[in-house]
Amino acid sequence: HILITLKYTRTDAAASGIPTFPVVFALLPKIEVLYKGSAIFSMRGQDAVAAGILVCGFESWGHNYLGVADEECSFTFLVPLTRILYSERECFPRSTRGELILQLTYSAALTGVTVLKAQIETVELPDAAPEQFLRMTTLSHTEDVAGEHDIELPIGNPISELVMFGEVFPAGIADDATLGFIQVLVDNYRRFYSHTNFETVHNMAGRMRCPPGYWYGHRVRTKTQSSY
Repeated sequence: HILITLKYTRTDAAASGIPTFPVVFALLPKIEVLYKGSAIFSMRGQDAVAAGILVCGFESWGHNYLGVADEECSFTFLVPLTRILYSERECFPRSTRGELILQLTYSAALTGVTVLKAQIETVELPDAAPEQFLRMTTLSHTEDVAGEHDIELPIGNPISELVMFGEVFPAGIADDATLGFIQVLVDNYRRFYSHTNFETVHNMAGRMRCPPGYWYGHRVRTKTQSSY
């Protein structure tokens, strides 16, 4: 897998103790991995974070996301290409120089950030004998009217996971969501998810893969602990 760590100085203070994750998510509107010119991984930074949590249980621990301005911050994005990290049976096969290319698209305006640096690291398994790997791409769908809508999924390869994102979710007194309910149909017959509401699938997905933990923040009591 590939690890992309963005390191920078945060120029805005965190408001009311809320971690400033949206700042770092906005820095990478697109992450792509190309193999012989074809995308095997393509999504926004924030979608990559969600996919890492829900698909393979990788929860990035951002550094210094609470506190005043002018603090050094870092955050790691994962490009897994597998459902199980370090799996010798499900990983990307060996390639020659120039065949596998990582492309990062940075935001045009680095809002709230100065001195941005990218650290790229890869994890290789010398004795691996991969049988398959995970191809992760984005399918965008916009509707102008409410109601049920069919979204055709890619064909040709088995589908392992669907990680879905919607702009609207229940908040305050507004009981509304972009993804009100979800059904999966195969040949016009309901399969796997015959009908599930947003609230249920949202909560169950988090508890099946990566329970809620660090995302509100945590407190380090001693300087020694801050080194880990």
